[in-house]
Amino acid sequence: MKERILGVDVHCVTMGSAVAMGLELLDTPGTHRCYTPNPKLLSMAREDEGLRNILNGADLSLPDGVGVLLAARLTGKSLTERVAGADFALALAKAAGERHKSVYLLGGAPGVAERAGEKLQKACPGLVLAGTADGYFADPQAAADRVRQTGAELVYVCLGCPKQERWIARYGERTGAGLLAGLGGTLDVLAGDIKRAPKPVQRLGLEWLWRALCQPRRMRELWRLPDFLAAAVRERNEGNGREVDRP
Repeated sequence: MKERILGVDVHCVTMGSAVAMGLELLDTPGTHRCYTPNPKLLSMAREDEGLRNILNGADLSLPDGVGVLLAARLTGKSLTERVAGADFALALAKAAGERHKSVYLLGGAPGVAERAGEKLQKACPGLVLAGTADGYFADPQAAADRVRQTGAELVYVCLGCPKQERWIARYGERTGAGLLAGLGGTLDVLAGDIKRAPKPVQRLGLEWLWRALCQPRRMRELWRLPDFLAAAVRERNEGNGREVDRP
């Protein structure tokens, strides 16, 4: 089941059901797309119809951010739980490793994907590391062709939004992979370069604040949250108005 949050469809999933869907997509012929909308990405999509259409073309769309859950509540929708991209990436890799699937890691600064791959293989027995590449490529088509040459079944694309979503939409099929997932800064987390918030902070839904404090450059993005939630309130009020006007 999906809910539409500010014009973008988001799946109502738990971590377990998200991983199960990811595995099913890997085993289904064709190329499939997974995106992880957070308030920043949904705010961008409100103002960009092309990006909105890309997100709504996802085979799996995960609510990555407590702000997305809050926006759902404000608009009278129901999402089961937050499914953080970094947690999903690790859980899916572990499940894929049990099936001896192969993964390609694309993104991050030079060396990040390699370090993330080494740690991912240690944490996920059976997982095949097909290849890695940083996100500083000049030719996006050539980057897709390099993935194809490895025969990777699963690709973690960590180029930042909306670059990663646009790249997946345009070049995903060219990779020949079964599933491509846009996962933002996940490789930095997997490599150990960025520390996740303590579990109590995560449970309180304040990881976004933790990350902003640890990475001051993210502070300028915090202005999006009030505007994002205000848009959710406006959507709810407009919806209520339509209900009142209905004969």
